Amino acid sequence: MSKPPKIIKLGYHDIEFSVSSELPDGTTGHYSQNHRMLVVSKDQSPQDQVNTLFHEVVHVAWDLAKLEGSDEHEERVASVLGNLLTEFVSRNPGLLRWMQERLNESD
Repeated sequence: MSKPPKIIKLGYHDIEFSVSSELPDGTTGHYSQNHRMLVVSKDQSPQDQVNTLFHEVVHVAWDLAKLEGSDEHEERVASVLGNLLTEFVSRNPGLLRWMQERLNESD
């Protein structure tokens, strides 16, 4: 099994990334805007780790795009998009490989 990257690049930011069991009970992931750090709990299934990563990446995108709305609205959007992105990736492995090949092609 491969190790996760230590840095995730999104927008103009490098975000520190880790998978850890040192999150408070009941917390599956966390994004710190101030520290540009994203953590996913190790204490969940591999598929749930991916889902949590997508959920937290939506929080990062929300922050970078300076979107407005209540915390509840942001959380709802992150949950819905995180779930849909996880399903998209897990149900379309051939498409994911095709996308990666396209992104790696040189111009």
